[in-house]
Amino acid sequence: LMTVLSCKEPAESSPYRLVTKPNMTQELKRKIRILVAEDDITNQKVAKGILEKMGYRVDIVADGREAMKALETIPYSLVLMDIQMPEIDGFEATKMIRNNVIKVSSQNVPIIAMTARAMKGDKGKCIEAGMNDYVTKPVQPGELARVINRWVFSRSAPEKAELVCLDDKPMTRLNWVKLLKRLNGDEELSLEILDTYIQDGAEQIVALEKAVAQFDVGQIQQLGHRFKGSAANAEAMIMLELAIELEQSGKDGNITMAKEVLEKIQTEYGLLKQLVEDMMPS
Repeated sequence: LMTVLSCKEPAESSPYRLVTKPNMTQELKRKIRILVAEDDITNQKVAKGILEKMGYRVDIVADGREAMKALETIPYSLVLMDIQMPEIDGFEATKMIRNNVIKVSSQNVPIIAMTARAMKGDKGKCIEAGMNDYVTKPVQPGELARVINRWVFSRSAPEKAELVCLDDKPMTRLNWVKLLKRLNGDEELSLEILDTYIQDGAEQIVALEKAVAQFDVGQIQQLGHRFKGSAANAEAMIMLELAIELEQSGKDGNITMAKEVLEKIQTEYGLLKQLVEDMMPS
């Protein structure tokens, strides 16, 4: 209402101003809280400035000890951890977090190393310490955005790695990275497609249940083909494999197989639905 009432000049072709819906990407970003562990004041300001300009909430600490203390009380979405810090460095702090030496709110929070070097072996040391990824300093906005997309928007932190892939692994529940890439990085459109897919999927499953109950192999084959197309468009990889099996069962007239696949589809749909709902802004 405030947006509408604040309009000074209406469009020439209409007495009304078009008011668009809130940006879903910005809504998602407001829910994300990032912890930056960095002892250099200049580097702190740079990281904080970049992240806040992107729309994220940011907290700053000066060493590994302070980082662990912050993680004990606040469920951060991601940690940017400098490697070399006084008191406790990034490697040691990460090992203590991963080994449950301290009771953090999320032991599997994505931890991204920040290093001024990009020497051979650095990445291996980061992974060995329990870090998920690393960025080099001076931090570049584009590189930082890609890392956040990979570990936060992709829902690919270790505890959910079996649900959403980081890259193009063939049998993950939802290939968010591939969907984003296909839609030129448009996160809002990607979420809208997933929402539509889930809503339409409920109707498809009802139709499939009816077809199986009536032994209608022709309808089963058609629905399998439809399931296959919608799953491919949503990058729902496990559902895609099930849809291929379903279509084949219809072709073969194999009702027993169709019943088995239906049960798997019902289970997979429930998991996908919950996953997509978790990805949506509140």
